[in-house]
Amino acid sequence: MTEEPWTHTTRCLDTFVIIFGIKGELYIHQDGVEHVIGPGTAAVLFPHHTHGGYKTCEPGLSFFWCHFLCQDDFDIQSTPMSVWNWHTAHAHSDEPSNRLANFIILPEIFHPRSPERVHVVFHQLLDVANAHYYTAQATNYWLTCLLIEISQQYLVQQKPIRPNRRFNIMLEWIRMHADRPITVTELAERFHYNRDYLSRLFKRELGIGPVEYIHVVKIARAKKLLCETDKTIKEIAAELGMNDEKYFMKLFKLHEHITPTEFRQSFYRSHLNKR
Repeated sequence: MTEEPWTHTTRCLDTFVIIFGIKGELYIHQDGVEHVIGPGTAAVLFPHHTHGGYKTCEPGLSFFWCHFLCQDDFDIQSTPMSVWNWHTAHAHSDEPSNRLANFIILPEIFHPRSPERVHVVFHQLLDVANAHYYTAQATNYWLTCLLIEISQQYLVQQKPIRPNRRFNIMLEWIRMHADRPITVTELAERFHYNRDYLSRLFKRELGIGPVEYIHVVKIARAKKLLCETDKTIKEIAAELGMNDEKYFMKLFKLHEHITPTEFRQSFYRSHLNKR
């Protein structure tokens, strides 16, 4: 986090760097190509490639970052590739060395559809890296989780889907209005769906029903608030459009298998710098 105007140092490292924007805009280039990393944006900087700031960032800038080494072979695509075709070919390959589980695909710049999930995993990585208890093992574990989360969201968003603009607009509307009560009846009426058909549509497209999807979105928002703020459980429940604090706690435990308080207690360490 920066409390004054700041420009990223220009350097060339032998490690990968992952950056995830929290607040403000980070102005950074890689090999002269300029990028703006804002809230919810993930970026990957490559080893042995020069990167640095090209413009002064405003005070209040905040972002997560980490370095990691890749000891195995890796490939950096300099031209656009058909990611989903590559994914499909390797997913169905009979060769053990080509199985999808052996690969992680990281985009240079990416806007994940569920940034809260990336935020929470990054926060956990930061927490265990400063725990000084089984640090190497725990850090490697959460770094792997972070890479998988980014890769999985990226691949899902590259998957060719049947165009359904109305359905996608509805999903975005749910995300934008997760701070208020939302019912299936309201969604059906607002977006002109038959209620029963809407439930089947959610199942077909997302694998879960509309009520569960609404809960997933709200719980993701709750996890972010638990990590970033000191708001009480009651206040967080109210921010999610739930007046019943006990219902919120029950719902959170159903999805996360721990209580909101237990979840918050697992994120008590922090480490800030602006290097």
